Amino acid sequence: MIRLLHISDVHLGARLGGFEGIADERREAIRSAFRRLPDRAAALEVDAVLVAGDLFDTRRPSTADVDVAREVLRALAENGCPVIAIPGNHDAAVAPDSPWRSMPDAVTTILAPRFGAPVSLDPGGGRAPLHVYAVAYDPTAEPAPIAGYRRADAPGVHVVLLHAGVADHPDWTGGASLRTSTAELGGLEADYVALGDYHAFRPPAEFGGAPVCYSGSFAAVAIDEVGPRGCAVVELEPGAPPRVRLDPSSVPPLLDLGSFDVSDAADEIEVADRVGAALGDEAAHPVATLVGEPAFPLDVDRVRDAVRERYGFAVLRDETRFIDSSHVRALADQPTIAGHVARLGLERRDAAAGVEAGAESERALRLALRALEVEAP
Repeated sequence: MIRLLHISDVHLGARLGGFEGIADERREAIRSAFRRLPDRAAALEVDAVLVAGDLFDTRRPSTADVDVAREVLRALAENGCPVIAIPGNHDAAVAPDSPWRSMPDAVTTILAPRFGAPVSLDPGGGRAPLHVYAVAYDPTAEPAPIAGYRRADAPGVHVVLLHAGVADHPDWTGGASLRTSTAELGGLEADYVALGDYHAFRPPAEFGGAPVCYSGSFAAVAIDEVGPRGCAVVELEPGAPPRVRLDPSSVPPLLDLGSFDVSDAADEIEVADRVGAALGDEAAHPVATLVGEPAFPLDVDRVRDAVRERYGFAVLRDETRFIDSSHVRALADQPTIAGHVARLGLERRDAAAGVEAGAESERALRLALRALEVEAP
C-alpha cells in the first residue's frame, strides 16, 4: 500500500478580506499550520506529498510567503517524503520570476504544459512503484492537455495531478482553470486523480466512483467555506479503489450551526448566548442564520460583536422579518412618534422596488426605532 498526502489551495498570502478584524492573525495561522506539514507527514507515514496548485494566492507572492513555501517543501523532501508540485491558476508560473521556477532542487516541480513521462518513485519495502503524471495548465501553449495523457506500461500505482475544474460537478463556476469532466477524468486509467481548484473536500464518492478527489483548501480563505479544511490522506494499491479521508488542519474552521429562530428572544445578548451554546467547546468560528419575527428591533451587528468577542470571529446572516411582525403592525396603530416611524417604514417597504430595497427599508426602520429606544408591545 502507498500512502499519499494530497494538498492544494493553501493560498499563502491571501487577503482574507471577509475575515474583518482577524485577517492578519488568520494569515499567520495558515502559515503556522503549513509549517507543521513535515511533522504531520511523518506522523502519517506518507510516501509522498502532492501539491495540486494555488500554493500561493498570487503569481507574485511576498518574499515571506515564498520563504515559508520553500522551507516547508524542502523539509518534506529532505525528511524522506518526496514532493511533486504544480502551480494553479492563482499562482500560474507564466512569469520568468515565478517562485515556482526557483523551488528547492529536492522538490519535483512540474511546469510543462503537456504530459511527459511520469515521475516514478520506489517506496521500498517490496511495495509497488508510484508513477505521477502532471501538467501546469497554460492554455496559450496547450488548451487541451488531458488528451495527451498516456499511461506508462509499467507496474505500480498511477496517479494524475491536475489543477482543474470539473464542469459537470455542482461546484463548477467557470474560471481560468483547466476545464474537464468526470467522464474524461474517469477514462484516464489512473488509480487516483489528485485535483486542486475547488475549495471543498470532494472525495471519489462524489464522482460516481471515479478515482477523482479534491483535497479542498488547506484552510477557509473565504467566509462561505464552512466545515473542516485540510489535506487528503490517500491510500492506494494497484487496481483498487482509493481510500481517502480528510486530515483537518489546525486553523480554526467555520462551523455552520444552521438557523436560529429568535422570535422569542428578549434581546441581542440572549441571541448571542444561543449561538454560543450551539458552538460549545468547538475550536471553530460560528456561522449562523437568524430567522423569525423578533419582538424588538434586532441589531444584528450587536449580536455579531458579542459572538466575535467570545470566539474571535463569526458570520451571522440576518433573515428575520421584524417589519412584518405583529409588533410593528401594533406599533403603527399608535398615535405616537414611534407609531409614525413604523407607518413610514411600512409605506417605504411596500413601495420599495426589489428585495434589496425592501431589506434596506427594514434596516432603516430598525435603526430608527432603536434610536427612539422603543420597546414594541
